[in-house]
Amino acid sequence: MGDCVRIKEKMSANQYDSVIVSYDPGFKDYDNVLKSIGDVQKLFLVHPDDEKNFLERFTADYHYILKDTARNYIKDLPLLVQKNKLESSAFSYEEMFNVILEKILIGIIIIDSDRSIKFMNEKISIIFGISENAANLSLESLLKQCKDNGQILLDTLDEAGVSSIELEVQHPFERIIKVTISPLRNEYNSSTDNLLLFYDITPEKELDRMKSDFVSSVSHEMRTPLAAVLGFSDTILRDTQMDEDIKKEFIQIIYEESKRLSDLIEDILNISNVESFQRYNKLKKISIETIVESVIQLLKPQALRKQLLLTAEIEQGLPKIIGDEQAIEQIAMQLIENAIKFTEADGAVKITLFQDENAIILEVCDTGLGIPEKDREKIFKKFFRVHRPHREIQGTGLGLYIVKQIVDFYKGKIEVTDNNGNGSIFRIHFPVISVIEENEDLKIVSEVSQ
Repeated sequence: MGDCVRIKEKMSANQYDSVIVSYDPGFKDYDNVLKSIGDVQKLFLVHPDDEKNFLERFTADYHYILKDTARNYIKDLPLLVQKNKLESSAFSYEEMFNVILEKILIGIIIIDSDRSIKFMNEKISIIFGISENAANLSLESLLKQCKDNGQILLDTLDEAGVSSIELEVQHPFERIIKVTISPLRNEYNSSTDNLLLFYDITPEKELDRMKSDFVSSVSHEMRTPLAAVLGFSDTILRDTQMDEDIKKEFIQIIYEESKRLSDLIEDILNISNVESFQRYNKLKKISIETIVESVIQLLKPQALRKQLLLTAEIEQGLPKIIGDEQAIEQIAMQLIENAIKFTEADGAVKITLFQDENAIILEVCDTGLGIPEKDREKIFKKFFRVHRPHREIQGTGLGLYIVKQIVDFYKGKIEVTDNNGNGSIFRIHFPVISVIEENEDLKIVSEVSQ
């Protein structure tokens, strides 16, 4: 065992590509010796008279070289070690290649001339939601998960050369997959098999859709107020004898539509600020109750014009948080203004601000139109507006998206629930201790003092 200890010490102190072991039939402790050497490549030197004994003793596939009396084997050792090293390396590369094929984020299928699957990797199983062995599958059976049973791909297989198509996978999840088909040629330059590469481009397609929706929504939202401003101002300019009351009414419409256009532009600029975090460069300790009280005072005239009961319960002495005053003000303004906008005359809006353990809670409760349960997650998406038949309430569909982005930035949480069938409750949790990840624009925010 002393030899084994010395071997272990020697192996740990140095890095070896190969270890040469002289075989002695009388030595009984080779098991421990080989364990001490570890996973390094082993090459045995065996006397010709001991070859049969060596092969009977070791069932493992160890490399060996026969000794000769002229010791010519010594000059062959470097070549043999290098050969074994290359063989071992090639085996490792093959294993590594197989792992890459299985784990790569691109789906890979190889089919033969009968369209039977000869190989598919793990990504294909994920895309199509299957667990069957490739040997039991044809391409046609796999494509049953797709729109029109993947006929677009089957038709493309008949075309010569490399080609690409987009495939709509419908089950288990809707995905858009770009498929590239390449013929695999043998040494005679003939093609019998095809290589199919499956790229999941769903996120890119969704991004394109969102960009298109953004442009369409902005164009639509801007067209209406612009048309009103141009139309009514043109009428005023053309009719020099217009009645003053009518002119005043038209000017009021021009003002309201101009403000609507201004709000839309402001929201779009706010999105840019939110998504680039420009809004948060001036972080400091701020008092939320002061900001909320200020917003309530600003919005009181709106509530009075609609004959709404606007009340507030604000806990005093709340801990300060680290943040940007404009960002927090925008959250309060958006939520309270929405509550007023979507609550009909003689309704009520209540604002509550209090501490709950390690969070400050801002709650805005109204008796307004409410939000259907199916839409409560969607309202935080860009330009989403709840469909309300026979009710046209102006808005850009950007306000709650901006609120959500700011709340997420502060590691907070926003919830929306039903107010017992009579309106909505928005609830925001601001951490008392707000930790904001450090990056080139932001500083880490540490514990907040009172």
